[in-house]
Amino acid sequence: MTLEKCESYNTFDFSLLANMLLSDGQTAGKVVHIKVNERIGPQTSFSVSIREALSRNYKDKPVVGLGGVFVMSKGSARIHVMPPEFSQTPLKTDVELNKWLKFYSLSSPIVCYSVFVSHDPGLDLRVEHTHCHTIEGSTVQGGGHYHGDNTTD
Repeated sequence: MTLEKCESYNTFDFSLLANMLLSDGQTAGKVVHIKVNERIGPQTSFSVSIREALSRNYKDKPVVGLGGVFVMSKGSARIHVMPPEFSQTPLKTDVELNKWLKFYSLSSPIVCYSVFVSHDPGLDLRVEHTHCHTIEGSTVQGGGHYHGDNTTD
């Protein structure tokens, strides 16, 4: 799959999906802090790696959900955005969907917001969803749905 240049979107419209994390706003409490220097396995998505570990440890237990923020300080990520107009024809396969979505590479630094659950308890949940955007200092400004990193660093 080739990565394309992403066009600017001047809208705050919302449709179909959202990754939402609700909190009571408490600033004291337990926090999971993970620091990674480089990717060593085949999984290119940091958030999917964390969700898979959660799933392995809580697959036979009540659903456990996590949400949070991670920063990709080096390398680049594979991102997609949806075109501004919905497809005129039904997208019945992943191949059709991926041809319709606009994929591109986003250089670090990138801030990502992720939510995931250990497993779907029968509610047709997305078990992992991550969106991200560049921050000041990035060579190109942008954002979208995170698919994983393009580099091991």
